[in-house]
Formats: sequence, C-alpha cells, structure tokens
Amino acid sequence: MNSNPQIENLSLSFETLNECYKNGYFSVIDVVNEVLRRIDVRGNDGVWTFLLEQSDVVQRAKDLMDMDAASLPLYGIPFCVSSNWILWGSNYSEFFLFVIS
Repeated sequence: MNSNPQIENLSLSFETLNECYKNGYFSVIDVVNEVLRRIDVRGNDGVWTFLLEQSDVVQRAKDLMDMDAASLPLYGIPFCVSSNWILWGSNYSEFFLFVIS
C-alpha cells in the first residue's frame, strides 16, 4: 500500500475529516487507503477479525463520492461493525466499512 505523507498523521475525528472533505484536502478514497494502510502497519494484532477487500471498500468510497455529502451526516467516516451486529447481505459480522447511506 502506498502512503501519502500528508495524510499519515491525520486525525480521523469527525471534525477533521469533515473539514478535509469540505475543503477538498483529501477524498474518501484517500481516507479509505490511509485507514487500511494503518491497519496493515499494525499487523495481525487480533483487533480485526475480518476486513473487506480493499477493492470493495474503494468501490464503496467511489459510490459515496457520487452522493450529496451535505445530506449524509456521517459522510466518509470510517467505522467497524461490532461482532453483535449483522451487515445485510454479508456472512461476516465484523469488518471495516464506510458510511454510504
């Protein structure tokens, strides 16, 4: 995974990400790639039981970028689904996602 030196130390807080998206500093795809890079750097530390394929998450990010960010309060905010939740259409109960609706 390639790294963007300007995004490596970026806070992933709602405020910071919303400001970055609003001002065009980074795209949702940039953030997807950075979060996955950070997870990769941590290695297999047992925090993540399953991750979606990077290509699938990037596609979700591309789809999200076609939507109206102002109408989505959690636009581009990374999150995971806890093991006690079920993601519709998936056999997995915990993995990395991006808000798309």
